[in-house]
Amino acid sequence: MHRSDNPFDPDIAVDVYWNLRRRCWSVRQRGLVVGHTTHMLLRDVVWRVQASGRERVRREGKKNVHAYARGTIVPNGHFLLDGCEVAVRYNPYELTTFMAAHTPLHRSESALFAAVCAASPQPRTWVRGVNY
Repeated sequence: MHRSDNPFDPDIAVDVYWNLRRRCWSVRQRGLVVGHTTHMLLRDVVWRVQASGRERVRREGKKNVHAYARGTIVPNGHFLLDGCEVAVRYNPYELTTFMAAHTPLHRSESALFAAVCAASPQPRTWVRGVNY
C-alpha cells in the first residue's frame, strides 16, 4: 500500500482530541492517529462522549480517549475571534457531554482547537454556529 506525503484524506472526517502526554491535539482518521498539531480548524463538527469510556475514567481514575470532536479539516482555515464564539469545556468527573455556555453541545458549524498558552495550563477550544 502506497502512503502519500499527506496523511490526511480531506474527504474523510477526522477525530480531534487533546493528547495529555504530548500536550497537543491528536488527529485520528479511520481509527488511526495520523498526526499531531498545536492548532486546527474543523467544520461540520459533531461532539462525542463515549459513555463507557467516561465511566471507566470515573471508576479507575485513569484518563482514556473517550471524548472527541469529529469534523472535516479546513486547510489553512481562518477563524477570527470576534466575540461570536463560545468556549467549549468537558470534564469526565463533572459532565456527561461537552458544554458550551452552560448548555450541552452536540453539533457546531466550526471549531477552533488551540494549544496551551503561557497564561493557561489548559487547551482551548471555541465553536461557532452552535447547534445544541
